[in-house]
Amino acid sequence: MAILRKLIITPVVLAAIYVVIVFVLAFPEPQRFMIFLNRIQVPTRFEMPEWYGFAHHKVRNLDLSLYDKALMDPGHETVIYFHGNAMNRAAPWRVELYKFDRLNIIAIDYRGYGDSEGIPSEEGLQLDAMAVIDWLRDRKVPHHRISLIGHSLGTGVATRLAYEMTRKGIPPKSLIVKAAFSSLPNLIFEYHILDYLPILAPLRALPRIQAWLLESLQHAFDSQSRMEVGTMCDKKSAKKKKKNEQYI
Repeated sequence: MAILRKLIITPVVLAAIYVVIVFVLAFPEPQRFMIFLNRIQVPTRFEMPEWYGFAHHKVRNLDLSLYDKALMDPGHETVIYFHGNAMNRAAPWRVELYKFDRLNIIAIDYRGYGDSEGIPSEEGLQLDAMAVIDWLRDRKVPHHRISLIGHSLGTGVATRLAYEMTRKGIPPKSLIVKAAFSSLPNLIFEYHILDYLPILAPLRALPRIQAWLLESLQHAFDSQSRMEVGTMCDKKSAKKKKKNEQYI
């Protein structure tokens, strides 16, 4: 009887825990924690880039609002790297991406990450990304020498930035995305922990609960629609440029 009772109670308890998790994820703060994971912050040393394997004076840790002379050679290409959720710009696997010669590489920590103040949100991350572009343009770095790289969550940031730049007529030279996703509403019902454990996939069998959770979602990161619109804008710009060349 004891074994039978455990066999009955265990699934009931697990189901109850799952229901509680789904319910809690409908609230803004738990959503923010799960999406951005910005409370997981290691490493924490930013004042000595040499600690992470860089040559002396090869890398500068700077505050964009204070440091005015970071781009010593504007003739070089500039790459902006937008990292994924959890940890910060000093994570070991991210640091390896910065080790290129003859490139100006800017790796930022969004608000709430690393030593950046604030609370992360989709709109907040976008403001941070655009602030970097404004900082570069103030230093006369042309948009056609700026490339954007996004990884995981950073693909949503980089894609939207590329879209906004294209819409303003200053498209980046290139957009590179790694471990990209079409949008968070699509991702949350497809995501698996360690490729085996689906978190919210079972809710597909419950359309009303699925729709309720989607309505509660505070951050969308809709990269797919922005990529489609950005491509159309780019094609229109190319046609307009070609037409103008015909009249020259």
